[in-house]
Amino acid sequence: MKISSYATVDTTTERREAAPAQTEVARPQPSVGVFGLIALLAFGVLAFGAVHEWSTFAFEGGAAVLFLVWAGQQFLSGQVKLSDNPLYAPALLFFLLILAQIVLRRSAYGYVTTYEMLQYAAYGVVLLLAAEWVREEH
Repeated sequence: MKISSYATVDTTTERREAAPAQTEVARPQPSVGVFGLIALLAFGVLAFGAVHEWSTFAFEGGAAVLFLVWAGQQFLSGQVKLSDNPLYAPALLFFLLILAQIVLRRSAYGYVTTYEMLQYAAYGVVLLLAAEWVREEH
């Protein structure tokens, strides 16, 4: 009887060890873009909200680099995939409002409006990348 119970325990132990290996292989790994996006957002918080010139430049540059990574992934896949995110329409309308102020010269201070438009473009890129990369992860 001791031999049969020993064999049963040994078989059960082998089944337990085999099960986690199958679940680890099936789970998708986060992409480099998601980690880059998290690092960029964490930098913005740690740099006092990215309000200084150097931190604003780093945030905008990081957003541009991440956008180039995303665009390269889209180019290599041969097709551009955009999700139907309800946040895209208001963000685009707000960007068009700022652009209309610059084009129609309705801004009180054109230089500052142009400067802020570039910041909003970086924020829009971060919104786009977050929406697309998070959608791909699930």
